Amino acid sequence: MDGLVNERQLEVLRWISDGCPEGKWPEDGFPYKTSAAALKSRGLVTITRHGSTWTAAVTKAGTHYLEHGTYPPSASPKAPTVPAVRAHRAVAVDLGLGDGASETLAQAKALIAQLRDSERITVADPVESTRARYRRVLHACRVHHLVPEDHELRFTGRSSGEIVIMLSTGSSADSSDWDRIRTTTRKITTNLDVLRKALETTSILKPVSEPLRPRAIEIVLDLAEHLRAHDFKLGANTKLKTPKLFVQDDTRRRNLYLTEILNEVPHVTTAAEQRELLRAPWTRIPKFDSSPSGRLQLHVERDGTHEVKIDRQNYRYERNGDTWSDEKKKPLERQVREIAREIKKGVIDDDDALERQKQRHAEAHEAHQREQAAQLRAWENLRDHARAKAILELREATFARAFEAWQGAQELRAFAKQLETEATAQGLLANRPKLREWLEWARIRADDIDPLANLEHLDDGVFDAEPSADDLRPHMEGWDPLRHRKDYSAGYGKPEQQQVHLPQPRAWHMGMRDRPSWWRH
Repeated sequence: MDGLVNERQLEVLRWISDGCPEGKWPEDGFPYKTSAAALKSRGLVTITRHGSTWTAAVTKAGTHYLEHGTYPPSASPKAPTVPAVRAHRAVAVDLGLGDGASETLAQAKALIAQLRDSERITVADPVESTRARYRRVLHACRVHHLVPEDHELRFTGRSSGEIVIMLSTGSSADSSDWDRIRTTTRKITTNLDVLRKALETTSILKPVSEPLRPRAIEIVLDLAEHLRAHDFKLGANTKLKTPKLFVQDDTRRRNLYLTEILNEVPHVTTAAEQRELLRAPWTRIPKFDSSPSGRLQLHVERDGTHEVKIDRQNYRYERNGDTWSDEKKKPLERQVREIAREIKKGVIDDDDALERQKQRHAEAHEAHQREQAAQLRAWENLRDHARAKAILELREATFARAFEAWQGAQELRAFAKQLETEATAQGLLANRPKLREWLEWARIRADDIDPLANLEHLDDGVFDAEPSADDLRPHMEGWDPLRHRKDYSAGYGKPEQQQVHLPQPRAWHMGMRDRPSWWRH
């Protein structure tokens, strides 16, 4: 019972007090029902619905309001309080009154305390008394210097639109965010009076022919009233180039379209089209025209998309949605209550489907993680086996080189000894100094390559040498030895596959002796 009624609501209140006489409102529209619902929320009237029957009666508070223009004293609120607000979501402000402090100052302190936690507060569809109360509270915040240092208190919705209060640090990000909020709240509304004005003045109902628009407006407003009973709001976004209606569920919005069904009628060729066909016979003339049917259709989008086949090869994706239309014995006005319930059910079904999808994604992710872990363990085992094989090959190669060097040293010493014996027998050592140098160099060289004389070459460091990636790669079966992935850059595989890619000798041809001429390359 907060806030004065406007002129339209007062007129509806007098009409209900007179017993709802017929002829006051158009028979094809219900402009009084929205105002009556607002009067009911203030406790001035009672409304009863039984199927298509709609009745209303004035309460004692309504009679007092008609006589005095104000609410009865017993129905007036004892003390004004800040109404329920939401910070990104609906949250109620806890207003604790301090001892000896005024109520407005206490509300201001509570507001600043909540802004410290949530950073932003939004009040949807406030009445004029609520706006005035917030103006007083914000004024108290500034007068009593309650705003924290290095912060700014920003407020929009002083006279229209949603009330949005923000505690800003003054940063560029906060300023950009605030500019977006400030411009958006002026163009997006869920207030029923503003919504009616948007329906009457914007192009939201452009797909509806002019005679049907009053009826379409009442259907939208009636649906908005029923959606509020399910904690949903129906609003309009006039900020867009093409204004749209939407159903708001918490922070999510679903587009709503109210259109008129079009009938296809055979196209009648005009004189201008006949002349055009004579001039250009290839001109395409439509076979059918669209004409208004007088039947309304309501469509509400839902989550997800579905595939629409155009022909055998072409298709497109469209948003999922629910559709209702005028029926012969059941127009949209009589389906509003059912539509509101179906919208609620659709939101619940979409939420359940989203949860199931998240569960499937989580299970798939866990399965992928398990598969990756199993592959990683297999790769680590494969790398351990490859390392053992590579170490064995390194040790064999090192020891084989040492053995070959020992054999070479022994053969080199034997050859030098045999050479010295033969030169001595021939008496050549005295006259051939270079020959003695050769023999000396051979013995020194034999000592250099002999592993028995250089045992440090076979110490523990050589025995425990860690194989390199190139040493591991031939034993990794196509996997990268450094990380868990396939090694597509390596040329390792089956021997028969390697032979296929080896370069083949070029065929011999006449005039080719050793190699072809440079110009035949």
